[in-house]
Amino acid sequence: MISLTPAAKEERVALESLIQLYSYDWSELGPLDVGEHPGAKPTDRTAGAFDMAEFFVMRRYRRKGVGAAAATAAFDRFKGPWEIRQRRENVAATAFWRRVIGGYTGGKFDEVHWDNAAWTGPVQTFTTFSR
Repeated sequence: MISLTPAAKEERVALESLIQLYSYDWSELGPLDVGEHPGAKPTDRTAGAFDMAEFFVMRRYRRKGVGAAAATAAFDRFKGPWEIRQRRENVAATAFWRRVIGGYTGGKFDEVHWDNAAWTGPVQTFTTFSR
């Protein structure tokens, strides 16, 4: 079981390294260079909903349940409405989130496609409750 805790001060260097790897992964999907950050802007968020602004799993841990376990831990910890967005070009992320959210909610989530100045791509919305 994965537990979520805020990053400690001494983990900052490791976190910054992970952000660089995340940026590297993103570089194949869009015009992003190492040192830049693909992050969401505050205006991208829907008021009152939890938002998975950034989510990254190192390649060696992918397809081993690590990402699903981390996402589930976040859903368990933060109860209420959620919004998970993916860029249109990130097809792998969309497949991952549909599978994880579908498994977590028993298929009880909605998906729409946003195409506006703030965001272009699929968005899954759902609500988590105490289990």
